[in-house]
Amino acid sequence: MGYYNWEVIFKTKTDNELLSIYAGNSHLDFEGRIYAALELKKRDFNFEKIQAIHKKNIANLRNEIESYKTLKFTKTKHFRGLLFTSAFLVSILIAAISNAKAFLFQNIFEQFRFWLIIISSILYVVTARWIYKYQKRKFSEAILHKIELLKLLDLPAFDN
Repeated sequence: MGYYNWEVIFKTKTDNELLSIYAGNSHLDFEGRIYAALELKKRDFNFEKIQAIHKKNIANLRNEIESYKTLKFTKTKHFRGLLFTSAFLVSILIAAISNAKAFLFQNIFEQFRFWLIIISSILYVVTARWIYKYQKRKFSEAILHKIELLKLLDLPAFDN
């Protein structure tokens, strides 16, 4: 749910203003445009006039869903996991090679640096994976929210 109470705001708008908002001729977000269409529906507006606008909005949403499915996360998932793992292994290898003498001579500062590099690489991998999962979840929640808003309109152009 957004920050604004669109139902109250749009009660004072004229039909032409609401139609302009739904067509995307304003700076309002997707949720505002859908609530403008819902207000038009409450006023028994003839929706046959705006079927082209509705189909354009659905096509844009479908393009966004397809980009989510193909580009945003699924193809890069395995590559990104491989990248995180290889970065972790390379940093451990560098730490082991550069600090091999620390274990031979038992220099405490060198051992501390060795473990610091290992722990920081582990934290990097864990943090990067957490950020990736968080972004993926937020993006999918936004898509599902837009789909639910379009279903509120209950227009024939929306067919899963």
